[in-house]
Amino acid sequence: MGTTSARLVASLALAAALLAAPVPASATHPDRLQPFQAEHTGVCGVVSATEGTLHWYATHSPEPSAVGVEGYVKLSDPGICAFLVAPTAVAVFTAYSGERVVDRELVSTTSSGKVSLTLTPDSPWYPSPQIDRVEVTACIGAARWDDGVTPSECGKPVSYP
Repeated sequence: MGTTSARLVASLALAAALLAAPVPASATHPDRLQPFQAEHTGVCGVVSATEGTLHWYATHSPEPSAVGVEGYVKLSDPGICAFLVAPTAVAVFTAYSGERVVDRELVSTTSSGKVSLTLTPDSPWYPSPQIDRVEVTACIGAARWDDGVTPSECGKPVSYP
């Protein structure tokens, strides 16, 4: 093999090694942690609240974006009213790409509970839309016949870019 061929092979091997080497996501934009909080006081002084941390994961297009949610949702009922069905605290997490909703998750409890979920775009499009905003809403809901919960009254949504 001549000198030129050896240099070409060495250059191609170096280029392949560089392309195969993992590049940390933080090289261009790091993960970001952001506290969140939302609260709603409903009838009879019942309070639904959620608080925690949004974890904006560093992703590179065309990877789908993701936002982790860790925290809690709780219900405080001072017992002023006698409810036929126990009230339920509902935390609603809505992910947006621009003005379009790309994911929505609800977490509910009749006392207090942990929130641990990941918002990701539910889209057949490639590349997947990027989450640029998460809206957090605290609601008070009522149990449904299918064991689900329907938020019946909600506080003002709090938006996190």
